Amino acid sequence: KEALELKDTLELTPYFHLAPENIAWAQQWLIDKNLTKQLIGIHPGCMAKNKYRRWNKDYFVELITLLIHAINCDVVVIAGPDELDVGSYISEKTNTRLLTGAALSNVAAVIAKCSFFINTDSSLGHVASCFGVNSLTIFGPGDENQTAPFSENSHVIRHSIACAPCIGKKRKVCEVECLTRLKPITVFNEAMRLFPK
Repeated sequence: KEALELKDTLELTPYFHLAPENIAWAQQWLIDKNLTKQLIGIHPGCMAKNKYRRWNKDYFVELITLLIHAINCDVVVIAGPDELDVGSYISEKTNTRLLTGAALSNVAAVIAKCSFFINTDSSLGHVASCFGVNSLTIFGPGDENQTAPFSENSHVIRHSIACAPCIGKKRKVCEVECLTRLKPITVFNEAMRLFPK
């Protein structure tokens, strides 16, 4: 809490060290996958125990489709072991590249190459903030005051609802309206506003 109160006076931007071999790996991966345009990274998942924080996979499909039609870009969907099914589904539906099974340092090197990054409330948003990548984190049940990435280029989007964030105020019946009511067009419009000119 004290750090949050002092965040405007403290240097809180995290750091991620990339070795030359990580940078070389990412460059070669991008070449191998024929990704030559502006790159948008998408991380649609999070740890399995936090699945309730995930935005609908079909919403991601719609969002990516909107982005590809609006921007001359390539898209890479990043999926770890806990969200491989979701990442594969989105990649197949949108005909985009899937990055999975790579070491975190190599994934970080690919994220560092992104012009823009969109993620759920997960650790890869923090990785993007290490490199100053313009990013948008989708929040639902989680509290962005506790877990949002620290970077002037990191932004948060949520659908305001009385019970969210729901830490400490669980409901017996929850349909995760904080996520289901956050529509792809809303996220798209915010991404377009933030996308580097």
